[in-house]
Amino acid sequence: VILYVCVIPLALQAARININEDILSALPRGSEVSERLEAITEEFSAGLFSPYSIVAVPGEGTVMSKEVFDRVATVSERILHETDCKVDPNSVVSPAFMRGKKISLLEAEGLLKMAETWPCTEREVPEWDESLCSIAKEYEYLFYQSVNEDKTAMIIEVT
Repeated sequence: VILYVCVIPLALQAARININEDILSALPRGSEVSERLEAITEEFSAGLFSPYSIVAVPGEGTVMSKEVFDRVATVSERILHETDCKVDPNSVVSPAFMRGKKISLLEAEGLLKMAETWPCTEREVPEWDESLCSIAKEYEYLFYQSVNEDKTAMIIEVT
């Protein structure tokens, strides 16, 4: 009985809790920090501060299948073209969708292999191969940031 008496005030307060993702609501109104943050959010996409992450998990197996890559690429492309993200093709990224373009499983495997072989592994990449290695290294970073170690999930990040 005593426990219930102690819990009732907490339960009443919990009913009034508002969940809000807006950091501005936590800052004092009119403060210098809130005014600067408002100015920043007006100039930049809100996703830069709090991107949305969509986790793609295959029904069985790993994400390293043509079907998973095709589905993730299609979802990424739809998000880009059917939302305000279409302003910046880099606002939707996943291992199956980079720079506003679909990446097939075959292309993904090729980019990963390229990033791990000569000349891309050299400290100073020859000028004739610099742009290819740059893309391969960028893709490698994106892949390992977006796919878990056992390759059973892939993230689509929307900024």
